[in-house]
This record gives sequence, C-alpha cells and structure tokens, in this order.
Amino acid sequence: ADWWDYQNGNIATGEFLYRDEWHDKGVKRVMGINYSYDAGDPMKDMNDILDMLAEHPATAEFLATKLCKRFIDDNPSQNIIDQVKDSLHLNWQATDQIKLAMEVLLKSPEFLNTWAEKIKRPLERTISSMRQIEYSFDFDPTESLSGSHYWSFLNSGQSPFQWTSPNGYPDTKPDWLGASTTMSTWRFIQWVSRLRATPIDPDPGIPYNTILAQTLAQFPDPNDITANNIVNFWYEKACGVTADTNTQDRLANFMSFDHVDTQTGTDRDTPIDLNDNSWPDYNEDRLYAVVTTIFLTTEFNYR
Repeated sequence: ADWWDYQNGNIATGEFLYRDEWHDKGVKRVMGINYSYDAGDPMKDMNDILDMLAEHPATAEFLATKLCKRFIDDNPSQNIIDQVKDSLHLNWQATDQIKLAMEVLLKSPEFLNTWAEKIKRPLERTISSMRQIEYSFDFDPTESLSGSHYWSFLNSGQSPFQWTSPNGYPDTKPDWLGASTTMSTWRFIQWVSRLRATPIDPDPGIPYNTILAQTLAQFPDPNDITANNIVNFWYEKACGVTADTNTQDRLANFMSFDHVDTQTGTDRDTPIDLNDNSWPDYNEDRLYAVVTTIFLTTEFNYR
C-alpha cells in the first residue's frame, strides 16, 4: 500500500500487494542468478527471487542470530544460533517454520539457564507496566492527552515506527541504559500510572488504571491490606520474583507511612484503609506511588 491508499480510505492489511504497472519487465540479476519476466505469469520472477532468498542459508542464520539475541542474551553462543538456523533452513517452506524454530530456542539449555541478560526497551517497559495496571485509554488523535502519549514515546527514544532503517530498533543493553532514555521512560510510566479522566476539583477524576481495584480484590479482608502484603503482591505480580530484603524493606517502609511529618512508617502489618485518600495520609496516592516505584526497579526492567 502507498500513501494514496490511506488517503482514499483503504486500510493496510499487511498482505502482499502486487502492482503490475510498477513491476520491472526486464531481466533481474540477483546474487548471480538471472530472473526473466514471464507475461503469462507476471509474478513468477518475483516469487522465484523471494523463494531463493527465503531458502538461502544466510537468511536462516541472520534470523536465527536475531532471535537468539532477542530471547537469550546480547552475545548468544554459536551453538544455539546454529541449532535455530538449522531448524529455520530445514523448514523454510513449512507453515509453522517460526514455531518450530522457537521450540528449539525455548527448550535449549542456553535459554532455560539464562536470567537477567536482556532488558526491556522503553516501549516494552511502558507497555508492560500498562498491562500490569490494566491501563484503559481511548486514543483520539484530536485530543491532547493522546498527543501526550505520542510525545512521551518519542522522548523515550523508541517511538513506534520511527526507526528509519529496516533492521528495527537496537536490541542490546548498552543502547537502552542511558540516563536520558531511562528518565524519560520512568516519567512516562509515572504519568500513566496516575493519570485520571477529567479531574475537576475537588473530584480527582476516575483513574485509567485498576491499581486500587486489583489490590482490593486481592485482599477481600480489610485486615490483610497491610504495607507488607501490598508490596509483596505487586512486586511478585510485576516482576515475577519476590523482592530482596532491602528492596522490600524500603517499599514497605514507604507504604506504611500514615502522616507526612513522620520520619518512619508505622507497623507494616497494620491494616491500611485504601478507600481513604484524605490528608495527611493519602493512602491511595501512596499505593500508586509504590506500584510505580516497582516499575522503576531493575527486576522489572529484565525481559
């Protein structure tokens, strides 16, 4: 599809589109092989070239390397690359080619015994936090808040479809550990985690997330809504692991504060009324802050 297709109201489906008037009718020489145009089968030369590229061993190795770097670590062993490459090449005409190759990768010792070698890129980190809080926002290009989402993605360094070359955004740690992209991503996550619909003082507005609802559903007994339980629930939910002692201590200490002027929190096993967000406790706001802080941890950044 081209620009005019969108202007005429057509929707891109992702399916291959052949335009005969754009097709070169001459001989094409690709990788040392000549491909001639056939008026009786005008797409034959094109399909032959695509088949040659799809079957080529270098294609399988290129894809295998990208997959292993994506799912294992930035410098995967040649052994696992070769295994995935062989699967891709052997099954190049299979409808489940990618599935078969991914089975080889995901069942390999290299994948099963590797942890914390990959990190989420800004878009992945933001979207995964949105999923955790069940973020629900109706995007409208004419509405300013929708535009704020776009600019925030842009500032994070990974705005969708903005990478010029066809190889896609970098997928290695050093490219995404800079202070600028990290801070922009953190600010975006904090913003969406607290965003509410049309707040009109004194009504704070309805949040676009279900942080409070998920917490209350997890602890139907009000006596179980404690700083320790809140931190443990959200940390394991978001990160997939339990928090280390130091991290849990700091998060629970913050969640247990019941007054802005106190220097230390209260007993972390004391029930907290999350339905009360009034001064000086601001219990609901502290809940949002704790959840957001978990999204800023190293563990949450692991892919």
